[in-house]
Amino acid sequence: MRLLGFERLAEGGVKVKIHVSSPEDIWHLYHLLSVGDQLKTKTRRKVVRETSAGKSASDILTLVITIQVTEPAEYDPVGLVRVKGVNKTETQHIRMNQNHTHEVVYDPPQDVTLIKAQWDDLHEQHLQEACDEDARADTAAILMEPGLCHVCLVNASTCVAKAKIEVAVGKKRKGSTSREDSLARFFQQVLDAAVTHIRLDRVKLILIGSPGGHLREEFLTFVSAQAAKVDAPAAVRAFANAKSRMLLTQVSSGHKQAFNEALADKAVSEQMSQTKWAADAQQWDGFLRTMARTEDFGKCTYGAEPVFAAQAAQAVDTLFLCDETIRKAPTLHRKFFTGLSDDVRQSGGAVTMMAMQHAAGAQLQQMGGVAALLRLPMPQLEEMEVDPNFFNSPDVLAYTQAVRARRTESAGMGSPTTTSDRDSLASGRVPSFGPS
Repeated sequence: MRLLGFERLAEGGVKVKIHVSSPEDIWHLYHLLSVGDQLKTKTRRKVVRETSAGKSASDILTLVITIQVTEPAEYDPVGLVRVKGVNKTETQHIRMNQNHTHEVVYDPPQDVTLIKAQWDDLHEQHLQEACDEDARADTAAILMEPGLCHVCLVNASTCVAKAKIEVAVGKKRKGSTSREDSLARFFQQVLDAAVTHIRLDRVKLILIGSPGGHLREEFLTFVSAQAAKVDAPAAVRAFANAKSRMLLTQVSSGHKQAFNEALADKAVSEQMSQTKWAADAQQWDGFLRTMARTEDFGKCTYGAEPVFAAQAAQAVDTLFLCDETIRKAPTLHRKFFTGLSDDVRQSGGAVTMMAMQHAAGAQLQQMGGVAALLRLPMPQLEEMEVDPNFFNSPDVLAYTQAVRARRTESAGMGSPTTTSDRDSLASGRVPSFGPS
């Protein structure tokens, strides 16, 4: 995702213009969209007209419209986000306030403008990560079984399947070479997909996983043989020379979901230790280990109310938030989570946003979407009765107002885009917004 424009609006809103060109960009756009936002984009409309001969004819026109989102956006892993709302740009072919459903895709690449009336630190952090080149995919996974393979790219937010290869592989038969021939065709297609989608200038680790047997070893042998040919393409030779970055691991299948199994391998975890995704996974693993140890009873808690009580005592060392919980949270809930994360940072703690698409994020979502590792044991939180109206309680309302007031005093209210903001845009950074 590339940031093309960033403008502050009255009463804490922003206008963000971005360029989307990959499935990952669509995923980030999905997490930035909320009900009430406006999305300016191009859409195609079938228009029926009457010809001079009195017959009907239709044209496909490209129109620029602004959709005010009225329902939560829908994300499709193939690389599109479906937006439902009403049109706010009157044109000859679409009336004002007419219902309209639009699918934003990455192919062909396009520019979209997002206008948000509410903008906070979590939005800003997400946009910063989305536009940060260093946060792009730095791990690749080639997951295969005989006849099926997925080539995936993994970064701090997503695991995206870039290619799926399916080839009928014959069975071993005495005196027949059909299996070897079909396996060679399969390996060739996997190799072609790997050199096409894996950028060796960015990827630090290439995981090659397969079920028990020698399929992954056979693939590496095939790669070496292809690279040794006199007329071998430079991309194939470069891929073969990247063996120091390749790690073989056992998984149960060639499906994308098998990547989570690879993460359970200690060798894989150690190799991924330099990536942000692995750092988040290790932090969550530390939370689960602490929760399981008897001697650390009371040093972990989860759920909005117990975590709030822990932070009231300045006891939160690491706050875990699930991105899906934040994205779907009502405005009042989101203000609470924004204030809580800001409060934890100011008290010297860390805030980790976990992606729902990863196993750790899914576990966190099942625990209420928020959890905390504490500096000191607070066993009393284990028996706390949960208030179903917690987010509407006077304590929470007063807390969110106090946090916002403190941020206003320390940072000052937002203003129109400044020279420093324009310098940030020129360097690809998201301008610091200040309080929401």
